[in-house]
Amino acid sequence: MAKVKQRSAAPIYAIALVWVIFTLVHPLYRVSDYVSVILLSALAFIVAKGIWPTAEYDLPDLAPEEIPQVETPQDQPEPAQEEEEEIPAKEAEEELPPTQEEPDEPQPDEDASSPDTKS
Repeated sequence: MAKVKQRSAAPIYAIALVWVIFTLVHPLYRVSDYVSVILLSALAFIVAKGIWPTAEYDLPDLAPEEIPQVETPQDQPEPAQEEEEEIPAKEAEEELPPTQEEPDEPQPDEDASSPDTKS
């Protein structure tokens, strides 16, 4: 028989509760404040460990015939992977839409060259 120990999470929650309550009531300004909250946390851990002890379980051993066997299909061939055809560089460039190149010199706006008619 296998023995399994399961620890309770309650002592850790007790430590967290001590820190939350202590910091709400008393600010942590000095080193002595931290020392006192650490001592209170240790006390809370010991008390909570006494209230919620570690649980031990006895698990029965499984006989080899009781262990489920997973069958793997070895008769089936692996699926064939489709090979991708490579497109030559010339054909790839022909399939792409033409790109619009920017002119080297900016073209003047028509509105900027016309004189203003307002006086």
